[in-house]
Amino acid sequence: MSVLLAGARHYGQYCKAQNDAFMYCKYDKKDPAKCVEEGKKVTACGIEFFQKLKDNCNAEFTAHWQCLDTSNQENWKCRKTQKAFDDCVFQKMGLSGDYNDVLP
Repeated sequence: MSVLLAGARHYGQYCKAQNDAFMYCKYDKKDPAKCVEEGKKVTACGIEFFQKLKDNCNAEFTAHWQCLDTSNQENWKCRKTQKAFDDCVFQKMGLSGDYNDVLP
């Protein structure tokens, strides 16, 4: 769980287009079974994101999720590891620190 919590914000930004397309499809068609192709794109994007995260920021990501794991997922206790992780993602993966890139 801590791994997903640690990567959630950046995953949301990285895969926003695929996630939005899947959610719009589910809403429009009222049947997730009709959105299998969109769902496959969400899965592929998630795999790609975590692979790039591993390739570029593995040490920072690991330190952050381990901090979350040992601190009962209380984010405020892990600000130092979060900053190092965020900085790495911003620099090496080209993501921004702008929450507006994630929110609708």
